Amino acid sequence: MGTPDSLGRSLTVYLRPRQLVVLALGIAQGAPFALIAGTLTYWLSKLGVDKSTVGLFFLTGLSYSLKPVWSPLIDRVRLPFFGSKFGQRRSWLFLLQSLLIVAIIALGHSNPGERIGLAAVLAALIGFLSASQDIVIDAYRIEILEDDEQGAGAASIQFGWRVGAWLCGGVTLGIAGVWGYMAAYTVSAFFILPGAVAAVLWGEPRSVETPEAARLRQGAEAFLAARKIRGSTAEWVAWLQMAVVAPFVEFMKRPGWWLILIFILLFKFGDAVAANQTSPLLVELGFSELETALGVKTAGLPPLFVGIALGGSLYFIAGAYRSLLITGALMMLTNLMFVGLAAAGHSMPMLMATIAFENFASGLGGTAVVAYLSGMCNRSFTATQYALLSAVTLIPRSLFASFSGFLAEVVDWETFFLISTVVALPGILMLVAMRRIAFTADGMPRLRHDADSREAAEF
Repeated sequence: MGTPDSLGRSLTVYLRPRQLVVLALGIAQGAPFALIAGTLTYWLSKLGVDKSTVGLFFLTGLSYSLKPVWSPLIDRVRLPFFGSKFGQRRSWLFLLQSLLIVAIIALGHSNPGERIGLAAVLAALIGFLSASQDIVIDAYRIEILEDDEQGAGAASIQFGWRVGAWLCGGVTLGIAGVWGYMAAYTVSAFFILPGAVAAVLWGEPRSVETPEAARLRQGAEAFLAARKIRGSTAEWVAWLQMAVVAPFVEFMKRPGWWLILIFILLFKFGDAVAANQTSPLLVELGFSELETALGVKTAGLPPLFVGIALGGSLYFIAGAYRSLLITGALMMLTNLMFVGLAAAGHSMPMLMATIAFENFASGLGGTAVVAYLSGMCNRSFTATQYALLSAVTLIPRSLFASFSGFLAEVVDWETFFLISTVVALPGILMLVAMRRIAFTADGMPRLRHDADSREAAEF
């Protein structure tokens, strides 16, 4: 637990320039995700696409859960020319953002009412490019921050992410309500650029080889030498060992690593199920684009930002375990607010109250989760390990919850959101069960504690 001075220190860290860099990177992360996971589903609902199909569109975001497959390539492969000019992280970021702008504009021109297949392909492409961008940004964020800044960095990336989501939610819907979705998506494609600007100004993060990574590298070199493997073959085998094998081997050496993955999988399951059908609910209750932009995307922003700011401070003061426990319970309870909204019908006050509570809890919980995952990453394998951990958190949203539309077709809205509340409970129970293996006595991630202990022993 923190001291009275802890709150002050946890807030002043946001004034550091690198936190502003992380904020800008978060905007670039949140914008494309909102365009395919929120705005697009609202657009489809307005066009009269059935709820089951809208739910299946969440499969276009499956790349967010599969990104560990290609994260080693982005982590280790240097792009020709641009890699030497801008560095490993920034060259990939600039390439992916250029492709994202083109794909987003194309989606706006796809006319999904008549060519829904083309819209699905473009949405899936955006999901792939956005997930790849996440790999770069998350590695960049972790590598430029010190250990004591990771909690604040989690809040900063969440701030930025939510600003990007708001821009491609509230602003995009506002533009669509006046000038149409083609113009809205064309403008929104450029909302990702703050991330590139920040990376240009800050520069390339320095690479770090931790003691554990050095041991894995030396082991690979010894393996090749013992078998007299030399030349280009040895280089390729060594690359595969450090890029693909080592990040997963290092993670799986930790006690109870599989329990950690199950917890990450379950923690936001109820939230994902509910979020999947929020847009169809609002359309069915008769809320217009402007009402949705005002009630959901705009009025919900202040409590969201308050939640994010308090989430960073809560993590710093109370530790990962307590902050996850508190925020997990709050996120579960927010689904009950949607039960009340469904019963109230077309009520702006109820909509704004529901979104305010939901956003506050989501801000707290999102910050705690990001900080926890960041603390679990070995700095030598940030891109691949964070891609693995963050991908697991998105499986409920991109895969399991994509079928929630079928459930919404056969039950009323009140029952649907009651079910989404119940399915959030296993994640909280899993957190309590894994406390001893994943957290230290003060509630922080065990990896950081173990690393500090090793460095102290070596010193």
